[in-house]
Amino acid sequence: MFDSGSQRSFVTGKVAQKAGVPVKRKEWVEIRTFGQEKVEGKLREVFELSVAPVQGGESVSIEVYGVDSISQIRNEHVETRKKDYPHLQALWFSDVCMTKNVLEIELLIGADYLWLFQEGRTVRGKSDEPVAVQTKLGWVLSGPLKSSSEDDDGPTSCAQVSVNLIGHVTSSKNRSLEACVEKLWDYETLGIKHEEEASELLNDSIHFNGQRYSVSLPWKEGHSLLPTNYSCSVQRLKGQLLRLKRDPEVLQEYDRVIKEQLELGIIEPVVELERADKIHYLPHHAVVRKDAKTTKVRVVYDASSKETKKGVSLNDCLHVGPPLSPLLYHIILRFREKRIALVADIEKAFLNIEIDPCDRDCLRFLWVGNIHEDEVKPVEYRFCRVVFGVNCSPFLLNATLQHHLDRFSKGNPELTRKLKDGFYVDDLTTVKKLTGAFENGFSAIKVKAYKVKIYKTSKVYKIS
Repeated sequence: MFDSGSQRSFVTGKVAQKAGVPVKRKEWVEIRTFGQEKVEGKLREVFELSVAPVQGGESVSIEVYGVDSISQIRNEHVETRKKDYPHLQALWFSDVCMTKNVLEIELLIGADYLWLFQEGRTVRGKSDEPVAVQTKLGWVLSGPLKSSSEDDDGPTSCAQVSVNLIGHVTSSKNRSLEACVEKLWDYETLGIKHEEEASELLNDSIHFNGQRYSVSLPWKEGHSLLPTNYSCSVQRLKGQLLRLKRDPEVLQEYDRVIKEQLELGIIEPVVELERADKIHYLPHHAVVRKDAKTTKVRVVYDASSKETKKGVSLNDCLHVGPPLSPLLYHIILRFREKRIALVADIEKAFLNIEIDPCDRDCLRFLWVGNIHEDEVKPVEYRFCRVVFGVNCSPFLLNATLQHHLDRFSKGNPELTRKLKDGFYVDDLTTVKKLTGAFENGFSAIKVKAYKVKIYKTSKVYKIS
């Protein structure tokens, strides 16, 4: 059977065993069929078959998954039925069986190999008549075929309908494992997989506006439609307020952080009548560390939030970007090279980079005007700066920092190289005899874009 609705090709285990075909490999797969909601993955055998016409001719090599059974269809006896259609009478059909009324499908050739068999010729009749398609295996029928049980007064029996829509996906368990392994080797161990598309897009978008750098979000080309996520954000806001009101001190600090960001221009209110082509709301929650010496309450934004289990999140639509930071163990080794170490930190690094105005409406979030009111009246805000919690934020920071350092590479290439090798996200760890060149170098890169806090250590040093 040729089935364009199937993503993969299949063979019954009975035929594979009878043909003596060896198992090429095994794959853990899920097979989803029409109208099926729940499905479990299964380890299936993969065979390589050579398919040729019965009367001889060119063979086609295909890979198929082994299954217990495929389907049964009613034999329409096209060898006798074709006399009812003048355009079919001179054709020889490959699926001819004179002895059986029900045909067992033993091999299903899906869309992955279908076009290797088609010869490109078709013979058509009227709009309600079947179409003959020429394949390497002979002529086959496609389209409506009048049931032999119908007469002039209309159908006298229930029509038999066969629907084949087979989707093939890797098992979710297997995908999860593969994703974890890929992430491990990608970011922390090797650091060699580059999303060149994201890098090129960002390099074109980085510019200095006189006060700070501005960047665009690295959208995936042809990404799924991003929902607003408004209803989910409202529900999350109500739940968050209920939890925070149990600890008034934390609630006050949470509200203070958001109001401070509003005053500093990190966020801005959304005008009620303002419209945008693409809008998305980020839920948020509190991370509380009462034992911390500085930031005890941190507002964390959830860019992986989805309206439904099968929905799309903001992170799904954005490139993560290549890992631009140097390998961590290289930084540690260089840190131990000299007796004197230097540790520095970029103050509020993420919040010092602006987001292009055209992308800000996808970084909206909800809060309330008065935290003491019982009724929740959401107020809409949006971020003007890079949000910590969006998957591409580390990439945006690293790329902008490297772009910034490259501006001064001609004046002091050695210092620029050391800084690039020493920065891990917004933290700098390096070693050097503290001469005037180092101090002058930092003065050069500080400008208005970044404030670099320098901690000098000697003999005994600690990274925190």
